[in-house]
Amino acid sequence: MHVAVLDSSQVRRTAISTAAGMHGWRAQPCDRAGSVLTALDLGGVDVVVLNWEDVQRRSDDVDHLFATSDVPMVALADDDDGVKAALRRGAALALRKPCDPEVLMLSVGAMLQQRPLLPVLHHRVTLGDLVVHVANHTVERSGRRQVLSPTEWQLFAYFLAHPDRTFGREQLARGAWGDGFERRRAEIDLYIFRVRRKVERQPRRPVLIETVRNCGYRLTAVPATIAALD
Repeated sequence: MHVAVLDSSQVRRTAISTAAGMHGWRAQPCDRAGSVLTALDLGGVDVVVLNWEDVQRRSDDVDHLFATSDVPMVALADDDDGVKAALRRGAALALRKPCDPEVLMLSVGAMLQQRPLLPVLHHRVTLGDLVVHVANHTVERSGRRQVLSPTEWQLFAYFLAHPDRTFGREQLARGAWGDGFERRRAEIDLYIFRVRRKVERQPRRPVLIETVRNCGYRLTAVPATIAALD
């Protein structure tokens, strides 16, 4: 497991890196967003732990990180407002500071274990003529590749992990985005629409993500693993 740690505090970077090492994870301390972006471009980063107040000072950094990252973002914030802001922006997990590094690593580990596609993290799967690149959250058909946003990917990954099962909106919100996110059930239709635009050959006539009348949605095809990513 490779953890990139973005924090201006050397003490906190060191403490988190030490805790990661105790779990057998490789940590990469970073004091600026550019270093994290470089690490992400090189690949192999599984999760980014960042100091929310640091990235908030540079809104461009926040936008760039969350728009281009294919991995979960874990935010450490000074107060509840910061925690909420990080979650709204797309963080997969947010905790208040000061945070025990061991608690942080256990929380990150639990979060990653619950990711639906962890066993095939470094593989590609197919849904008919659609190729899904699991590691970088992209889909490809006929040479055209599109990137799913973190929120879109979490929803699509949940479908991939549970093919041919029908889920109501509340079930999908909880399964895709975690306990406590049932309130986002109203957003399911919007994100279904967005995901269909990227994965369906004809989004207005979907055949992969089917609407089940009065019940919800289901993925009609069973994913097949085809190869490990280079």
